[in-house]
Amino acid sequence: MKSTNRLLIGIVVGIVLLVVAAFAVTLFRREPTYQAEDNPEGVAHNYLLALQREDYERAYGYLSSTLEGRPVSVKRFIEDAESYYRSWSATDTTLAVESAKVTGDGAVVTVRESRFYGGDLFDSSQHTSVFEMELQLEDGEWKIVDSDRYFAWRWKATPAPGPRASVSLVPGGVEIVQGESISVTIHIANATNLYGVEVHLTYEEGLRVDGIIPGTCAADIVVPLQAIDGRIDFAASRTATSPPFSGDCYAAAFTLTGERPGAYIIAFDTVILANRFGDALSVTTRDGRVTVVAATPQPTATPAAS
Repeated sequence: MKSTNRLLIGIVVGIVLLVVAAFAVTLFRREPTYQAEDNPEGVAHNYLLALQREDYERAYGYLSSTLEGRPVSVKRFIEDAESYYRSWSATDTTLAVESAKVTGDGAVVTVRESRFYGGDLFDSSQHTSVFEMELQLEDGEWKIVDSDRYFAWRWKATPAPGPRASVSLVPGGVEIVQGESISVTIHIANATNLYGVEVHLTYEEGLRVDGIIPGTCAADIVVPLQAIDGRIDFAASRTATSPPFSGDCYAAAFTLTGERPGAYIIAFDTVILANRFGDALSVTTRDGRVTVVAATPQPTATPAAS
């Protein structure tokens, strides 16, 4: 009987200690405050904090003026907020900016969201996940143009005009000897916020393609590469947790062999470059040209006269 009482006392003491610890964490947890806004992390933090505090006028001011569906007033902003996310101001959710990657006038901020569930001591849980926010620099100030959460899709930004991405073969024009093999890359230039690549090429008889390998643009997830019956099919993407790619890179490389003399074209049939949301990026293509020349017969050595 005494051992049973001791066990019950131990359980009660343990519960009391857990309650005290939880109360202490809640009591001494630092209240979040607004941060400096000279960097994308600070703006993202302040926007989310303003939503949680229901300071909608301040939150509204962080939206980019380039948003095609930007609310025309704070009142409309509040209506959208309540329509899309009724839990934006939930007290059982904590948000913390983890990192920011700045590329030129754009930035991607990673935020960790922790939600707490449960109605009593023995029935509680926590769910943690991360999401990304996109910002751009406008007249010296960071503004929000997109976000995976805490953002109404109808606000989506209008893409700023800029150079179109281009896809070409390197080398683009080459002469090789019959039987010779060279390496050819599928080159992408001026990419912006690139996440996915899909390329379909055609080539003529007289050429042989082997050894296709993925490149540096998007190699996290690669669809099996194929070069069959005069056609090259390639697709790859970055994972959702990877940052977008901007700049120049190569999507894939393959080995090209000239089997028969002639002039040939390696043509782009379909090219799709996509951002993180699956939206197609504007792109131009330039086909490749290969000339295969006959191998020069090697002269037969004449035996020296004895």
